[in-house]
Amino acid sequence: MPKKRSLFSWDPEIYQVDALSSLFRTANKDDLSHMKDEYTRLRDIAQKRLKRLAKSEFATRKVVTSNITKFYNEKGEVIKQYLGFPKLRDIAPADIPAAMASLAKFLGAKGSTVSGQRSRKQYLIEKFQEDGLNITDKTYDKFMNMLDVMRSRKITYGSDKIASVVNIVVDKGLNWEQIINSPKLASIVKAPSKLKRIPKKAGDSTDKYIDKLFK
Repeated sequence: MPKKRSLFSWDPEIYQVDALSSLFRTANKDDLSHMKDEYTRLRDIAQKRLKRLAKSEFATRKVVTSNITKFYNEKGEVIKQYLGFPKLRDIAPADIPAAMASLAKFLGAKGSTVSGQRSRKQYLIEKFQEDGLNITDKTYDKFMNMLDVMRSRKITYGSDKIASVVNIVVDKGLNWEQIINSPKLASIVKAPSKLKRIPKKAGDSTDKYIDKLFK
């Protein structure tokens, strides 16, 4: 039975920035062509994985959102966005090693596939529950989404507070987007029990209650 072909053409240590930079500096014309072909081949695989993830339940996870490039107009409005890694023609020659290393890092991660994300999800749910957090399949995505947003906004509170926010939001059917994008997110996580005062199914009015409850 033939041996399964590795995803990568070279040894893993080759796909580090320093090693790739050295290779690109010393490569002859033919070698350079092979290296560029490798980037294009790996990018095709990565793009397919990202598109599947973007259509899955993991569309709001960092593995997808961190690979979205947004273009803004003068008013700061998003006019175009691009999912994935740049094409070779759009990369300056000096930046190819770093771009290929980033590509290889993504593909080497277990979470770069939908099945990998699902396996990780099951493992983390079990781990969270062992640690006493009430996180289930129903609340996992919002919990992880909030962790990502809080890290990006440098908001620091315990996981138990975050779990409380998520469970209250899900139980009452509150508008998740208004919660997660609220400028008062830090206050919400600090005192999640206040969310219980918002009527169930408040819908688009959730932000109005937040303004009243969290001064």
